[in-house]
Amino acid sequence: KTWEAKRSRVMRDLALCFEARVGLSGTPMMSNPAELASVLAITGQLGPVFGGRDAFLDRYTKKNPFGAFVPAARSGVRPASRSTRARS
Repeated sequence: KTWEAKRSRVMRDLALCFEARVGLSGTPMMSNPAELASVLAITGQLGPVFGGRDAFLDRYTKKNPFGAFVPAARSGVRPASRSTRARS
């Protein structure tokens, strides 16, 4: 779940042994974008698509007063309305 967790570190190393990888999580991804960084690294998408962990965190998170990563408010980007989600 977190970048520093032992399980995340081991999975990132293990994932390098495989050509095809799928990221699975029991946590909704929108709860905190910082948690998605480990899954993206395991699938091999973090560096090529987002420019690495630091670039990803700079774009999609900010640090709160306690130093924890929280979702960044993005200007001009609004979540889909319920009616839009229902149609897709």
